[in-house]
Amino acid sequence: MLFGVNSTSAAIDLSKRDIQTCAAQSSDEFIINRDQQSANIETNCAVDTQHLMGGKVIAGLEWPGGAARTALAYRNDKQTLARRVTGSVIELGSATYGLTQQYSSIQNRAEGQQLLLNRAAEGLIANQTKAAQDQVADQDIYFRQQPRRIGCMRKGRSPRPMPGQGMPPLA
Repeated sequence: MLFGVNSTSAAIDLSKRDIQTCAAQSSDEFIINRDQQSANIETNCAVDTQHLMGGKVIAGLEWPGGAARTALAYRNDKQTLARRVTGSVIELGSATYGLTQQYSSIQNRAEGQQLLLNRAAEGLIANQTKAAQDQVADQDIYFRQQPRRIGCMRKGRSPRPMPGQGMPPLA
């Protein structure tokens, strides 16, 4: 029975360390995902603002361009091509600028989301690697403790905990 109690306590110690490792891993993953979502919201806000401004430039200068074209087109009840072109240039210029801003916002969104995805993936990979290393370290501790525990049990003694280890002595 002494052997069974000692093995159980060692297994419990290992399980506790595994639980702590999994809890730390889950917390870190939550933080990584939260940071990714927060940054994604900020990216979307910035590019939506850029897109909106492009649309406002298009809409805002469409009316003055049309008004200028109409007002400048007639002189003495005659249309002049040069004055119509002036109004059209205002409209085309604003449309070009607005569409450029809207296109840039699409590119910025894609670039920002890709950057956030890469950053989150790197964080998750690092987190998984750390969790795996912690679990390997836990298994190594468990493996190193077993010969010592078995040797003490064969001699009828309780093993003393190693420094820094929470291994309870046998009762």
